Amino acid sequence: SLMRLRESITEDALLSVLLTRDRVLGAAPEPLDAALHARLRALDEHLRGQTKEIVAAIPPPSFAAWRQTFLPKNELWWWRLDEEAEGAGVLWLVLSTILLPVSLTLAVDTSKRFLSGGPGPIDIFGTVLQVSLALILTGGLLTGGGRRWLERRLHELGISTHSRARLRGMASLVIFVVLLIVNLSLPCLAAKYVNRGIEHRRAGRVTRAIELYRRALSLDPRSHQAHYKLVWIAAALGDQEQAMREYRQALASKSCFLPAYNNLAHLHIVRGEYRSALLLLQPAIAISTSPDDCSDDIADLEVDAGAPPLAYFLWRNRGWAHVGLGHLAVAEQDLEQSLTYYRQGVTAHCLLGHIWQERKNNDVALKHWRSCVAQPAAGEAREPALRSEAED
Repeated sequence: SLMRLRESITEDALLSVLLTRDRVLGAAPEPLDAALHARLRALDEHLRGQTKEIVAAIPPPSFAAWRQTFLPKNELWWWRLDEEAEGAGVLWLVLSTILLPVSLTLAVDTSKRFLSGGPGPIDIFGTVLQVSLALILTGGLLTGGGRRWLERRLHELGISTHSRARLRGMASLVIFVVLLIVNLSLPCLAAKYVNRGIEHRRAGRVTRAIELYRRALSLDPRSHQAHYKLVWIAAALGDQEQAMREYRQALASKSCFLPAYNNLAHLHIVRGEYRSALLLLQPAIAISTSPDDCSDDIADLEVDAGAPPLAYFLWRNRGWAHVGLGHLAVAEQDLEQSLTYYRQGVTAHCLLGHIWQERKNNDVALKHWRSCVAQPAAGEAREPALRSEAED
């Protein structure tokens, strides 16, 4: 019977094996000798080893009908091969039970991020995808009615109980992986919105740029680049408070983002908050002089051709803060250090002119004042108060 079953798994072949196993049980002597016991055990193991193939080929209703007809005792395991196979589906059941709620949470979170930034082609597609998967989860795999409907359809297709568990588990895994990939890709999508915002800002379409930066933040609230770009808009509109908030958000998103350190410190300086500026510049200079993963962020910034390097601004601003606090000796060292990065730095020369004038050394002060009134580089803003002092 087992040989026939091995050649072709059909209902007739399997029923013959089950009935033959019943006859062997009834005819076996008591007690079994060792050789017969070993032979019977090997045959049983062979039959158990085919359980997966048997359950895949024989529909569950056939097993149920045979049990109703022959009324086997519970300990006759061979009549319940389909139920034994269900035990192999426990792992899939556990997997689907864990993954489906997690997937639903991911779908809701990602959809909210897409919708909060306003409608757009990518956002609409993303939302439709999330909603579709959420409907599958809530209407088809999680609810009792959905499960019963699915079970009936699978039963009509002749899919075994074990295969159904595997299919549910695999479907749960696929949905989870798709949603996870979409969720993890949101920072990349946010970066694309930032780049599009840069293009619109350069073209003078400031309102559209703001929309794109804010959409980037809705997809990735920790996008330090989007916060940094919004600062430019706020600064252009003269909203210092908003600019400072965006800088702080950028630093909260990436603690080693040096441009945000530098520019927030500069805002504190122009407001006369020199100690606050120093609290930002001390760690920023330490980061800039040690290997760090911030270099990629600096390389991605919009920098005008011929603009001074960031190191110039860090040392210049720290020297400026020390000038404001009256620490002229320390300020001089920092300003001279800044000029090693960019000799034409007009603001650094203005501040050095102030220092040497305070020391009554007019010759050295005059040399720095002349450099101070020169045209500033493309990336260095003119400081009216310092230039006015130089011209006087």
